[in-house]
Amino acid sequence: MRMINPDHSFTFINYASTAFTLLSHTVPTAPDVRLVQELSDNTLLATSGQQVMSWTKGCYFGKSGFDDAHLCWQDTGALQSFCIGIESPERGFFKPIQSHYKVKYNDGTTNKDWFFPSDNPADPYVYPNSMKWDIMVTSHSAKDQLELQIIIQDKATGRELKE
Repeated sequence: MRMINPDHSFTFINYASTAFTLLSHTVPTAPDVRLVQELSDNTLLATSGQQVMSWTKGCYFGKSGFDDAHLCWQDTGALQSFCIGIESPERGFFKPIQSHYKVKYNDGTTNKDWFFPSDNPADPYVYPNSMKWDIMVTSHSAKDQLELQIIIQDKATGRELKE
């Protein structure tokens, strides 16, 4: 089993011809969290843009702060946005935990609230075809560690991303 270091991360890779602006985001604030890499700015550039956010959790037994994180990106011209978040339970002895990811989106017609695409955090997810772009989430999950890669592409005629 490949371990993940840092133990939680989002990597956004934008191959689309559209630049995206950060609509909202949260970072984990629990005292045992060490933010390894924060976003470099609030833009995901077109055709070659990449943004990474990553963090490592310790084991803290008093609950203060948050272990969860999310990022939402938008294209104001298309009035569409997509979001992804990681819910990470508090660590502790004899406590079986597993981090999961959740998604939400606004395709201009439907404003879908947060939901978990699968009970298995290792399963990939493809945002609906009603979005202007092909957006696919791939995941590597190991116990309470979760590494997500989100790839955004222009839609190709007659082609859809497959899980």
